[in-house]
Amino acid sequence: MQGKGSAAIHRYHKKHGLSAVRVGPNEVSLPADPEVLKEVYGPTFLKSRHYDAFKIAGHAPIFGERSREAHAARVKRILPWMSKANVLQIGEPIIQEKVSKLCSRFDALIQEGSAAVDVLKSFRCFAVDSISAFTLPEGWNTLDEEDLDSPMGTVIDVINTSAPTAFFSLRFHAWYDHVKQKLRSLLDSEGLAREGDAFGRLDAFADKSYEQSLKDNGSDVVTSFRQCTNADGEPLTKQQIKTEIEDLLFAGTDSSATTLSTIAFHVCRSKSIQERLLSELREVMPHRDSHVTLKTLEKLPYLTAAIREGLRVAQPVPRRLPRVVPPGGWTYERTGQYLPEGAIVGVAAYELHRSSPFADPESFLPERWLGDNTSLVQMTAAFAAFGRGSRMCIGQNFAMAELYLATAYLFRRFAGEVITPKEIVYLDNFNASIKGGSVTLRLRVVN
Repeated sequence: MQGKGSAAIHRYHKKHGLSAVRVGPNEVSLPADPEVLKEVYGPTFLKSRHYDAFKIAGHAPIFGERSREAHAARVKRILPWMSKANVLQIGEPIIQEKVSKLCSRFDALIQEGSAAVDVLKSFRCFAVDSISAFTLPEGWNTLDEEDLDSPMGTVIDVINTSAPTAFFSLRFHAWYDHVKQKLRSLLDSEGLAREGDAFGRLDAFADKSYEQSLKDNGSDVVTSFRQCTNADGEPLTKQQIKTEIEDLLFAGTDSSATTLSTIAFHVCRSKSIQERLLSELREVMPHRDSHVTLKTLEKLPYLTAAIREGLRVAQPVPRRLPRVVPPGGWTYERTGQYLPEGAIVGVAAYELHRSSPFADPESFLPERWLGDNTSLVQMTAAFAAFGRGSRMCIGQNFAMAELYLATAYLFRRFAGEVITPKEIVYLDNFNASIKGGSVTLRLRVVN
C-alpha cells in the first residue's frame, strides 16, 4: 500500500499496541479491536463531516448521508431491491449474462492471437454493466463496445486520484463537482477531453435512466428513489436521484473490479492455487460450457476461501470510516482512554485485515479460511470488507454474487499467467485503487 495514511498509521499501531493513535487535532484512529466495532459503528456514533465530500451537486447520496433519519428513510425503500432473495431472482440472471459475454470477449481475443488481457479494465466493464442492468431501467452495455475500456473506468481514475485530498480536507467538499468543472474548463488536450467525455457520458446516462424510469414507471431502483421523501415531506428532486445513480455506479464498479483483479492476479501467479480451484470447479462444472448456479458455487469451500481472501487483500475501502463521539463522551474500555463528545474516531480495514488472526497478512492464502472454527470466528470478527454495523454496504449481496460467478466462470474456462505487474501495489485513496490502473494476464483456454 503506497501513499500516506493507512500504512503509516498501521506502523504507529504496531508500535503502541492497543492504544488509540491521535491522527489529527480532534481525530483518533482506533486499533484492530473487534469489540470496538460494535460500538463505534453502531447507531449512536454518526458519520462525520468528512462525508460531505461525497456530495454531488450539493446533494448527499445514501453513502454520504449523515442524518440517521434521512438515511433510514431511503434505505428502507432500497433494501428490498438489494436483498439476497432479489439478487437470486433478478440479479443472478443478469450477472450470468454479463459473465458469459465477458468470457466470449476473452475467447475472441485468444482466437485473434491476442491472449494478453487487461482484466482490471475488463472487470470494470463487467461490473458497471451488471450493476446498471440490475438497478436501472437499462444497462450501460460497455461490454458491447469495441474497446474494453469503460468510460466509468476513467471516471473512477479521476475520482480516486482526487479523493485523498478531498476526503481528508474539509476545504474540498463536493470534490466530485470540482473535478467535473475543472475538466470542462480545461479541455485542451486529448487526455482531458477523454476525461471530460467520460464524466459527460456518466451524467447523460444518469439523466437517461431517470427519464426512462418516469416513462416506464417500472420496477427498478430509480423508481424506489422516486418514492423517497426529504425531511420536509417533499419527494427527492431529479438532481438528488441522479446523485444516487452516479454514486451507485461508482460504488458498484470500482470495488468489484479491484477485488476481481486481485483474485485473478493471485490465482494466476500460483500454479497450486490455480490447479486446486480448477479441480473444485470441475466437480460442479464438468464441461467448459457448463452452467452453474450461485447457490451451488456458495457451497464450494475453496472458491469461497479464495473470494474471502481476495476481499481481505484488496480491502476495497482501506481507510477508517470516521464517526463522531456522541454526547457525554466515550471511553475506550480496553485502555481507559477517554474521548470527548465531538471527537472523530474510526477503525481502518487496513488495520483489521492485518491484525493477529491473520498470520502472514501480506500473503494471499485462501487456505487460511479453511482452518478450524476458532480461527474462522476470529478472522470473521476482524473482517470488514463491506464495512461494519448499521451503515454496512447495502450492495454486498450483489457484489458477492458478482465475485462468485465471475471467478468461477473465468477459472473454469481459462488458465492464466501474470504479465504485469510483478506485484500489485494499492494506492491509498478512499477506495483502494491499483497502481498503474492495469492488471494484464495471458489467458489460454481450459477444456
